[in-house]
Amino acid sequence: MTKDSFDHLREARAGVYSDAHPPIINLIWKFLEVFVAGQFGMLVLQSGLLLAGLYAMFRATFTARRAAWWAAGVFVFPPVLTVMAVIWKDCSMAGLLAVGIACLLSSRRGVRITGLAALCSATALRYNAFGATLPIVVLLFEWRPGMRWLRRYALSTAAWLVVTVAAFGLNAALTDKPMHYWHSSLAVYDIVGTLAFVDEDLSDAELRAELAGTELLIDHDLHATIRTIYSPRDFLAISRDPARTLWNLPLNGYVPAPRSQRDAIGRAWWHTVTSHPWAYARHRLSVTGELLDLGSHHALGAVPKRDLSLPAYAVELGLATGWSTTQLELTDGMHWLSRHTPLFVPWVYLVLTLVLLPLAWRERDVLAILLSGLVMESSLLFLAHSRDYRYSHWMVITTTIGSIVLATRRYRAARPQAIVAVGLVGLLGLLGLLGMCACHGKPEHKDFGPRFFSGASRVQCSKGLDRDHEWKHEALAASLERARDQGVVLHTFGHAPKLDLGEYVADFDWAAANGVPMVTFRELAAGRTGAGWAFTIDDDEVDTWYGWRDELRAHHVKVTFFVTRYDRFTAAQKQELHELAADGHDIEAHGKAHENAVAYVAAHGLDGYLRDEVRPSKDVLVADGYAPVAFAYPYGAHTAAIDGALMQELALVRTTGGEWCLK
Repeated sequence: MTKDSFDHLREARAGVYSDAHPPIINLIWKFLEVFVAGQFGMLVLQSGLLLAGLYAMFRATFTARRAAWWAAGVFVFPPVLTVMAVIWKDCSMAGLLAVGIACLLSSRRGVRITGLAALCSATALRYNAFGATLPIVVLLFEWRPGMRWLRRYALSTAAWLVVTVAAFGLNAALTDKPMHYWHSSLAVYDIVGTLAFVDEDLSDAELRAELAGTELLIDHDLHATIRTIYSPRDFLAISRDPARTLWNLPLNGYVPAPRSQRDAIGRAWWHTVTSHPWAYARHRLSVTGELLDLGSHHALGAVPKRDLSLPAYAVELGLATGWSTTQLELTDGMHWLSRHTPLFVPWVYLVLTLVLLPLAWRERDVLAILLSGLVMESSLLFLAHSRDYRYSHWMVITTTIGSIVLATRRYRAARPQAIVAVGLVGLLGLLGLLGMCACHGKPEHKDFGPRFFSGASRVQCSKGLDRDHEWKHEALAASLERARDQGVVLHTFGHAPKLDLGEYVADFDWAAANGVPMVTFRELAAGRTGAGWAFTIDDDEVDTWYGWRDELRAHHVKVTFFVTRYDRFTAAQKQELHELAADGHDIEAHGKAHENAVAYVAAHGLDGYLRDEVRPSKDVLVADGYAPVAFAYPYGAHTAAIDGALMQELALVRTTGGEWCLK
């Protein structure tokens, strides 16, 4: 289960139906809990629906036994199984879509109408599932056999409209806590993304006018801040960045943004998108490219991690918080596959779908299945607000089903020479896939570059690993190999709201097994030499850091936490930080109020920066029992003069990539 799953279960038990997620999922939880408490009922439901639907679909092509084997094979296919093993609305949606397709293929009208009901339920489970049901209903639904094509498709199109309207109407009727989530997520994301791609710089006055009434939290350097904070991978930084939050908008709870603010955001969205259509298109294409993992042979974060950031929350809900050795080994195996093969890369399935579509032109059922995955994936061009493999899960399923059924039917109908040709093409395709897998492990990718490895300087430059930093995972692997081969320390940094620790588990394990131990800045200041990885985390998200504690221990990871705003920590948060330090993690200074050093020095002088920002940050840690030896510049901003002043009081300073890595 993930946070979404926990929220659905909690709301179901409390009888709350918010619309941050489709509220029908809460109703399903509530019904299942009548029979069995916890997640097991939902796991059985989503798994049973998909297996039943797969079997019924395959029965149109195979004998009963072979259909059962194919259904089981697709279900345990790693790119399918990894999502189905999590309690997500996406999984129940996939199961209902499969059942709906199978029912529409029936010769009995009552079964076909049951299929429409299943597809209506699937549509209600995801706000963009209407894209999946459109080709299915239009191409497969028949009121009676033998109808002329115009009447048949007019009726099936009307049936799809009824299914879609009924699904949205059902969720609207269930909702008792409207959150107007579009305004807090996709709308502001599109505004920021569009403005980030506008070629010319817009003045603060222009942007204040364009965003009037949206209650923007910053009042200067607006366009520069928007460009900096934007990421095509995720929208969360817009309202959660610890230093540059643009809007205070609710993403949790049950109190929506004020009506006036929502209206202003709606007006700003329309004005921004229509005024800069090319920039909007570039933004949406960039998000889609990240979603499809274009240019990559592996998928970041495709395999859900096995950790709980709030284990007490799970205990409160009466859920298990541990895993068996077998589960952990299977998860490690899935992580290996996602890193070393293209099995989890969405663009691979998109390309396969496009290749198969012309071949399926006369196979209406296969055509409908393939188009279902393609159209739903295409809807994400306008609707996705983050990068998440499960958004492509249905396309993975439809491509897999279509490939199996189409290949089997073509093989059965082919002449001997055609069979040979198909076999040769298949062999070449397999060799190409194996070549991609093999090449993935070769050191063909460039590393991060020499500036991100320890040198003789006391100013260390660190590479950002957040989701909004531009880098390829292969470059991290190549950088770790360079650290091992040259006996140097790789420097990376990140922030808790934007970094998924689970994405680096395989890298932690590889580093530990290949002579690249984790090192802290305290160890570097003491003269530690040799290969290593200085994995640093910045700012003040101590609750999240503490939630990583078990996973850090399990993989023998030592982190340097560069802490800012320590004077604002609660007593409980300070205790959490002390426990992290007791585990061997390093606690260092990151500024009293996270001020930009260059800007602050320009306004208040170098002595003012040392007096107001650096020394208080260090002194408050010393007063609480720490002994900081390093300072990380907020935003990486520094000059040689500032470095010289700080190094009179500290052993090391750390900056970040880009213009601030002075060499």
